[in-house]
This record gives sequence, structure tokens and C-alpha cells, in this order.
Amino acid sequence: MMQSLYGVWLGDVFFCFSGETSEPRVDAWSHVVRRLQFGDGGRLFQPAALRLAELRWPNPLRNAAEAKNVKRRQLLGRTLEGLAVSPKDAFRLLLQWDDQMLHVAGIQAGEEMRN
Repeated sequence: MMQSLYGVWLGDVFFCFSGETSEPRVDAWSHVVRRLQFGDGGRLFQPAALRLAELRWPNPLRNAAEAKNVKRRQLLGRTLEGLAVSPKDAFRLLLQWDDQMLHVAGIQAGEEMRN
């Protein structure tokens, strides 16, 4: 089963997550990602701190809801568990990115990681 790897800057850390919500799947993702070895032989995710983060994005229905006088939350979001990577390790991750190595490990890049 392919597992996704997403990443977003949260303050001074690069927060990497799977997008999964069930604890067993997040644990399985974390186990696989922590074992990844990159070009210099290092395991960039091994020292990463496990962290919860609430990610929010604009609600696309907000304007339509306002037109109908229906109050809706301005932002949608959910709390995700992931690994917080230091800026130094985040840049190493991006510079040593290898789609083929990740694919062999059962990881597929999320949209923002491919761009």
C-alpha cells in the first residue's frame, strides 16, 4: 500500500504528515518514514519530533453561504499527527529527494512535495 508524504512549513519547522486520520495508519506511516535513508545515508526523519498540528485552509463555501445568510466557519481544518523536521534537515530532504527510492519504500509524494 502506498502512503503519502505531505509537508508544510509551520513556523520554524517543516511539518511532514501522511494525511491519514486513524492512529494505526499514522503509526505505520511514521515507522516507514523514520527508516528512510537518503542520498548521504542519513535518516532525516529519525530525530524528528512527533507533533500534532492543526492545519487550516479557507472555506470555499463561505461566500455562497454568506449569500444565503447562513453562518459558516471561515476556515476549515483538522488536527494531524506528523513529524517536525528542522530547517536544516528539511532542506537536506528536499535537495536529496529521490522519487524512485521513496516509491520502493511505499511512499508517494504529496502535491506540495512534487512542486
